[in-house]
Amino acid sequence: MHNPANSPALYVGLISGTSMDGIDAALVEFGDHRCNVLATLAAPYPHELRDKLISAAQSPADCTVDMIGHMDQWVGECFRDAAIALLEKQAVSSDLVNAIGSHGQTIRHRAQDRGAENLRLLLFRYPRQLCLHRRSAT
Repeated sequence: MHNPANSPALYVGLISGTSMDGIDAALVEFGDHRCNVLATLAAPYPHELRDKLISAAQSPADCTVDMIGHMDQWVGECFRDAAIALLEKQAVSSDLVNAIGSHGQTIRHRAQDRGAENLRLLLFRYPRQLCLHRRSAT
């Protein structure tokens, strides 16, 4: 990461909720007791991916390890592409971004179960897909 001392402290935030309709992205600048939202972007998921995510959430018994792996990769690529599109929209170099924050995609959340031992969360993780310097040919 290259961020000269006089450059703003820029961060990207990425989130997708249980609606599974897409990704919300924000470019934020933090500095001396302030936080400025510089840009936002809503990036819808491809219809096929959204259908697969919803199916996995509604029928977990039918969701195989291979399906999870495929969706994990695809969701990561969508998050990466949303971050790149956000930076391109603002003409900001990825070298100026200090960090990217994201929780991944929840496909199963059982909020009705109280107590940590009963909470069932599956979050996709995708660190290698969030390389902002290149896109795969998918």
